[in-house]
Amino acid sequence: MASRPPGHAAPETGLERRLESPPRASVTFRVKRRLLNFLTSLSLVLLAAATLMWVRSAFTSDVWVHTRLVPPAQGWRLEQVADYVVSRDGGLLLRRSRGGGGFITTTQPTDEGWRHDSGFVSASVPQWTLPRVATWLAWPGVRAGRLHAGSYGGFGSIDETEIEFRYWLVVVLAAIFPVTQMPRLMHARRRRRRQRRGLCAVCGYDLRGGSERCPECGAERAS
Repeated sequence: MASRPPGHAAPETGLERRLESPPRASVTFRVKRRLLNFLTSLSLVLLAAATLMWVRSAFTSDVWVHTRLVPPAQGWRLEQVADYVVSRDGGLLLRRSRGGGGFITTTQPTDEGWRHDSGFVSASVPQWTLPRVATWLAWPGVRAGRLHAGSYGGFGSIDETEIEFRYWLVVVLAAIFPVTQMPRLMHARRRRRRQRRGLCAVCGYDLRGGSERCPECGAERAS
């Protein structure tokens, strides 16, 4: 057997290099787990909010309106842009109305910001939705449409765009991710409970005697 020159350390084996290297798989697992937990929490918040607004929309309406005057794409008259977010009758309606510059006399763009109103009898609630002929998307739980009204009486043309979601669709979509993650969360909770009690996180064997490896399943004791 050849002797090793003095001052030269023995070469590391593959096992030693793996033990000294950072546990990349463990880091990746922790990042993935935190991301899944964040997405699950976000889905639960969306689920709770959609359910609450669904119930509330059966008793009253909530309207958020943002009105502003902007320079037109063509011409010189300012155009009025009104954005509506309407919650009522079990659905959420998003609408944008743009145009109608014929009655605007000011030449300075303005922005009134968002305002909120509630109640079924309200001037802020759009009194109609786009007709069926203007609907270009009609799926279960979602509808979208667009209508262009030509110039009439010098008031300028108006573009109406809207999309409506039914709350039941939002609730179903928001519940999918938490439901699929429920087995994983229950498994992780069971592992943490076993670790706190001094048991093997895998099989539940009693490790309070000081063993670093479970004699039942061979899993290492979690630190």
